Amino acid sequence: MYTEALTLGGYGVRPIQHARSSARGLRSWRDDLPVHEFLDATKFACADRRHRAVLHHVDLGAEITRAAFADRDGVDAIVQAHVREDLGRAATLADWFTLCDLDAMPQPVARRVEGGAAGVAARVLPRLTGGAEPMVASVCAFLFRPCAFLPERPRAALPLLMNCAGPMIVRRVFGPPVELDDGGVADPGWIAEAAIYTAFGRIPDLGEVVRCWRAEPTGDDQ
Repeated sequence: MYTEALTLGGYGVRPIQHARSSARGLRSWRDDLPVHEFLDATKFACADRRHRAVLHHVDLGAEITRAAFADRDGVDAIVQAHVREDLGRAATLADWFTLCDLDAMPQPVARRVEGGAAGVAARVLPRLTGGAEPMVASVCAFLFRPCAFLPERPRAALPLLMNCAGPMIVRRVFGPPVELDDGGVADPGWIAEAAIYTAFGRIPDLGEVVRCWRAEPTGDDQ
């Protein structure tokens, strides 16, 4: 017989436990489970609890999760419940970055990112047919989105999504490859890989990124 017990800290809370908690008996926990599994999906790319830095925040993490589950309501509340249960507070991305060694983050190739998302998109697009331009622009803008949450050093936030887990997140948000009118195919996962490689000259490992955090932003809300 299953016995539910939320474990704050330690090995954390499993998605099924998060789901039972956020559903609160008002709906089936199965309805919430995919959201919680998405928030924890980065652990499969890096077995370090600091993988949470990618999606466990109530601002950017909620924004990305809303995009990934655009067909359902109440995503923000589910994300907030998940983050509180894992960290003990409604942590924001800025809270995470106060504990990050920014200088240790993987560095992009400066000349390739100086034009922002549009500049990277312009470098990726020639590898695809012209009909892929809207998706290339959208995927690149998405990968640059963390920069808006760290305005004082925006480039330092680029590795948050520009790593080996990024294409998986992009694929969940943007969906499967799309056939274009000109006969080509626009694959958001491949576009993400191309954009990351363009920006960094390689695909950074998620472990390399998350080890830049000294700790998680845990504790009671102030």
